[in-house]
Amino acid sequence: MQHKIYVITLPRAEHRQQAVRTQLEALDVPFTFVEGVDGAALERPPAGYRGRLRRLFYGKDLTAGEIGCFLSHRAALEQFLAEPEPYGVICEDDVTFCGDTAAVVEDIVSQGLDFDLVRMTASDKIARSRKKWHVMDLSGRYALYRMLDLPCGGWAYLVSRQGAQRLLDASRSFWMPFDTLLAMAWHSGVDAYHLLPSPILHEGTETLIGTGRFECRRPSGLAGAVYRLSRPCYKGYEALSRLAMATRYALTDRRRRSS
Repeated sequence: MQHKIYVITLPRAEHRQQAVRTQLEALDVPFTFVEGVDGAALERPPAGYRGRLRRLFYGKDLTAGEIGCFLSHRAALEQFLAEPEPYGVICEDDVTFCGDTAAVVEDIVSQGLDFDLVRMTASDKIARSRKKWHVMDLSGRYALYRMLDLPCGGWAYLVSRQGAQRLLDASRSFWMPFDTLLAMAWHSGVDAYHLLPSPILHEGTETLIGTGRFECRRPSGLAGAVYRLSRPCYKGYEALSRLAMATRYALTDRRRRSS
């Protein structure tokens, strides 16, 4: 495999680094570690974080772990763009690589698709989802799909230089977790596919982001009243944006099939 894997990790996660190193050396895959951002160590929200928008649309702030994760993925994209490779795989450090990871990455690149992003975050829920359509079969058990909902998970993705730049541009100000940004193609402008099944599996080990993102905390008083009005408006905007994204994808795929 000629395309490098960029593994996001924290300095203290030495056991995870060793596990990843053992796997990738056995697969003879080039890789490098990217030092992530520990959200718990941030004294204040970073420049670019739009807390008011987050609270307006979601009723609560991003957690420190989510902010650190977002900044870590930005750092990985920047490191990828600082090197000459046309494509790179960015992943987190709590993953397991299947033996055919390198082969399927090379297969995707060899198809000649002008893609920005291929997400490798398959779960049973995503596999069962009807909100997707088949684009093309790859070698073996793999295929590329378009996803029309907002699947969570950002632990692994293949990105082109153009895609990395678009993600960086779209993330200069943010109010969403990074995996949500990956799904919001209408916001970032990326041309994104989803690989099923995934050759890079999430281990489900103890998360360094924390579980606070799953806690249901809603504002009260005046802030709560504003949220109860703003949330349906945002969901309506999101639904229309997803429809526009699906239309754009359908036209792109039709042109590809007819060429």
